Amino acid sequence: MLVNRKNIDLLFEAYRNPSAVYITGIVEVFLGTMMVIAHNIWVADFRLVITLIGWILVLRGVGVRSPRIPGVLEKFRGLRSAFVPLLVVVFLVGAYLAYAGFTG
Repeated sequence: MLVNRKNIDLLFEAYRNPSAVYITGIVEVFLGTMMVIAHNIWVADFRLVITLIGWILVLRGVGVRSPRIPGVLEKFRGLRSAFVPLLVVVFLVGAYLAYAGFTG
C-alpha cells in the first residue's frame, strides 16, 4: 500500500463486499486462534502486545464488531494523508515486535 496507493482504495472497497468481510473474519479467527494457542503470555512486556493482538483477531473474527465501522471507514477514507503515516507506524511496530521476538 505504501508503494501502490491504488491498493488503499481496494482496502476500503473490500469492506463493502459481505463475502470479503466473511472471508476476512475466517482468516482473523484462524490466525488469532493460532496466536492465542501458541502465545498466550500475560507478562508486561512486548509479549503482552502479541497476546492482545491474537485475542483482538479472535474477537473481530467471530463478529464482535461495531455496526459503525463502515461509517468510520468512510470518514477515514477522506483522511488519505493520514493513512501513509499510519502504515509506517504499523510497519515499525511490527518490525520491533519481530526483532524483539527473535532476539529476546
